[in-house]
Amino acid sequence: MRMFTARLWRLALGALCSSLFVIVGTAAVQPASGAADEPSLTWTATIDQQEISGDDASTKIHLPTQNAVPAGISVTNDGSDPVSIRSVRFEGKILGLAFYLFTVRVELVVDPGETAEAPFELDMADLDGQATGYIPSSVSLLADDGNEIVTHEYTAVVDGSLWSTYGVFGLAVAGITILLLIGAIVGLGAGWLSTNRWRRAIVFAVPGIGVGFTITFTLSALAWAVPSAQAWLLSIFIGAAVGFVAGYLTPTPDQPGSGQSGSSEEPAQPAEPATPAHAGSAGSGEATL
Repeated sequence: MRMFTARLWRLALGALCSSLFVIVGTAAVQPASGAADEPSLTWTATIDQQEISGDDASTKIHLPTQNAVPAGISVTNDGSDPVSIRSVRFEGKILGLAFYLFTVRVELVVDPGETAEAPFELDMADLDGQATGYIPSSVSLLADDGNEIVTHEYTAVVDGSLWSTYGVFGLAVAGITILLLIGAIVGLGAGWLSTNRWRRAIVFAVPGIGVGFTITFTLSALAWAVPSAQAWLLSIFIGAAVGFVAGYLTPTPDQPGSGQSGSSEEPAQPAEPATPAHAGSAGSGEATL
């Protein structure tokens, strides 16, 4: 049983540490904000009469889960060369995973000193099953080769379903965390965990990481906090630290088959004293007389 438990914890630790690696990589490796020859543009995007006009990621934009909503862009070319815009892309990502994506072709050319507009509609019919709560998002203007010209960031507020892709992702993490926590507590009570405090600390740190995941997801799904990469990292590190300390302070479990388990064996019988050889000889001698 202890061997099975050890393998289970190694698997769980590897899975959650891999997730942590993805988060660290997402926070550390950020895409370039623009190319070296980025054109000078003043532009805004609108979704259902809500304006996105800057790089402030805290700007809240409500995305209604309807069949179609009016949207558009307005672009002013402050440079000396014409700018060709093939498409506009609206995208919501968490931990590097895209939970919604809308790309609209506009085929817009803006000459120097000119302002051009492109109205269009966004089909939101599938958004209800893709995301819910606060979703870090961006809107980008794409060139003819598909590369980003400029990007504005915002926070999408989605009144989606708990059974959306993002909702199911969070529920799965919460379910795994509960199983890991129950396993750690049961293992401690049954004496399956190591008597080494450091190993027990690692065992409890694993569900602690899951608790950090779950808290951040819950705050995001309820539209209470934006799930930025920094927020994920902070909650995970705090959860892991609390779990590690809790595991380190747990009492040493009684290991089955150890300690006084040998006392149940029957005591060894004392050896009978050896009969002196001369006594036997004397006795036999007397018998012959």
